[in-house]
Amino acid sequence: MSLETFVESVVDDAVSELHTLEPGKVVRYTGGVNPTASVVPVTKLRHRNADGSYVTESRQIIHNVPILYPSGGGFSVSWPLEVGDDVTILYSERSITEWKKSGGEDLEPGDPRRHDQSDALVIPFARVETTGDFVITGDKIKLGSKNAQHPVCHGDKIQELLRILLAVIQTMKPVGNMGVPIEFATDVTGNDGGTPPTYAGGIVAVRAALQAAINDAVSTVTETD
Repeated sequence: MSLETFVESVVDDAVSELHTLEPGKVVRYTGGVNPTASVVPVTKLRHRNADGSYVTESRQIIHNVPILYPSGGGFSVSWPLEVGDDVTILYSERSITEWKKSGGEDLEPGDPRRHDQSDALVIPFARVETTGDFVITGDKIKLGSKNAQHPVCHGDKIQELLRILLAVIQTMKPVGNMGVPIEFATDVTGNDGGTPPTYAGGIVAVRAALQAAINDAVSTVTETD
């Protein structure tokens, strides 16, 4: 082996152990307050032989890797991962053993290792393509596709809307013959309100109350197919 080939081989081996970022697959997910995933890189390692040829080897599973979900300002978005999910695997420049214990800042690394698999982190959604199931555009969150247009309703607001409708129905009484306009014995919220509203006032009040309830029930930022 020439000196040049020897030096190249040594450098190759050193660089092959310098982990930075690569795609991977989930092989196990563990939920909880601090969810983790066991992942395996999808690219093989390549080593150079003494004769200058190369040999590849499959990668080993990296166990219990912390998952990095979007968060900030007191808010976070998280979801369970499934076996086979694509992820991006990051390798910290320094040991994160102490950080994994309690978080914090200005921490002593505790170990001199650098770019080690023991200090891996995972970010979900590694692939470039999108399915369009969840799209954020400007001030809108769209579910299903970027063309979603149907507003999403809040369950508790819908219940309130139905309560108002029920109260109105329960307090209606016919005036004169069947089929003519109605009057309301109570206000539109179902509470006794003193003098019952007149026909015209009652209809206007009901319409206003129902429209307000509908507006409150429908999300202005979330739309779905």
